[in-house]
Amino acid sequence: MAGSRTESFRMPEVSDRVAGVDVMVEAALQHSDGTGEHMVYPVVVTSTDANQLELPTGNYRVRRRYNAFAFVAKYLQDVHNDCIIPPLPEKKFGFKLSKFAVDIGDESLLRKRRLALRDFILRVVSHPTLGRDKGFHAFLTEAEDWQSHLRVVGQDGVTLQPYAPSNFSEMFKGSSMSTANSAREYRDLFNYADQLQEHLASLLSIHGRLAGTTEALVGLYADLEGVVGDWQKIEQGLSDVLFEVSLRFAKLSQRTEKRLKEEETFADNIKVFAGFSESLRRLALNQQRLQQRVTKARSLAEAKEQQRHNFLNPEQDSSVRGFFSRLAGPSSEKGMKDKEEQLTTQLNALKEDAARLEGQHEDFLTVAAEEVKRFHADKRRCMLTMFLAFATIQKAYAEAHVRMWNRLHHFLAVAASEGDTGSGQPSMASEAVPKAVQASKPEVQEATSLDEEAVSAVPVSLAAVDQNPLDD
Repeated sequence: MAGSRTESFRMPEVSDRVAGVDVMVEAALQHSDGTGEHMVYPVVVTSTDANQLELPTGNYRVRRRYNAFAFVAKYLQDVHNDCIIPPLPEKKFGFKLSKFAVDIGDESLLRKRRLALRDFILRVVSHPTLGRDKGFHAFLTEAEDWQSHLRVVGQDGVTLQPYAPSNFSEMFKGSSMSTANSAREYRDLFNYADQLQEHLASLLSIHGRLAGTTEALVGLYADLEGVVGDWQKIEQGLSDVLFEVSLRFAKLSQRTEKRLKEEETFADNIKVFAGFSESLRRLALNQQRLQQRVTKARSLAEAKEQQRHNFLNPEQDSSVRGFFSRLAGPSSEKGMKDKEEQLTTQLNALKEDAARLEGQHEDFLTVAAEEVKRFHADKRRCMLTMFLAFATIQKAYAEAHVRMWNRLHHFLAVAASEGDTGSGQPSMASEAVPKAVQASKPEVQEATSLDEEAVSAVPVSLAAVDQNPLDD
């Protein structure tokens, strides 16, 4: 049951089979080469005849390091700058609230990264444009030298050339990172991405406080289990009742520990959404950069056209160049004609370049608008579903706390009545056990309060839970 609750935190749109393609990332293997030791992930792909990606039919098995995933993600960002690229998992996974030391062979880290890398592949495969990219197909199918298959369209819009990240850095060199001059809707998108990341960070912070208290409760309940167990040996007459109390604390400790693992998955998925906010911000900046290139191309064409006009009409040229041109007098007829042809050729080339960039910008706007629309529809549903699962878990655990304390109240009331001595003085157990339980209540009350705070942040109403997974 706990496993199914953990799976409920996974992104709902991720499926093991997409468009006739099965994808599996197997357990990481340790590999040594001249650069040292690192982990490689076997990627197994099965493509059927009915696949919609134009991927060759067959079974493929390749090994990829994390750096290879990062490289293909950068390739997709550069080549498909009008698409929202699914984010990769963090280089180092970790529950922000727990200071666990991990090394290259940590099983929990490797398992989570393996699942996240598989989800990255499946999200790319399911994308209507990214999933058909031939370079990405090479990443999935070519065992060796897959990067040599990456091709991009050159700046002329026709010629194919090998992909190199430096080419794209040069293409956008000098582009301002400010969004002040971009289209209004993309300024809004950029601001939305910032706000989304800010809200997700706040959610992680609240979740962090909750998890920190919950982690402390694990140790507290274990201590209470031990204390009550020791009293059970002393108070033979209350053995059955104290055994039941000790058992309740043991169960609550185990459940709370499972809860931490479940919520760690939730936190990791929140980080995935934070990665999507980076993709949205990148999309807005790409629009701005393209618009800046269009503006620059138009300015160059206008300047060249003005230069040609001034050359043909020197008497109208009020610049310093026009003054010296008039002072020198007219050139030979052949020189004038050659210069005019040169300026005309340059002007036409600049106009064609501006028109090409304007076309690219228009295409970008069309595709990007559909991307944003698709993102809002899909990810809104995914986020609400995930938050609902989180809120349901919080509700279930809060109810479990209430049931546990009600039962303990009943058991301890029985203990107090049965443990009354003939002198009218209560026994050691009837005094000490309630005091121990009372001392733990502030911790539980704080956890319950934080539970309510997390649940109140969920922008959906909780559906009725048919069956409480924590019921005995």
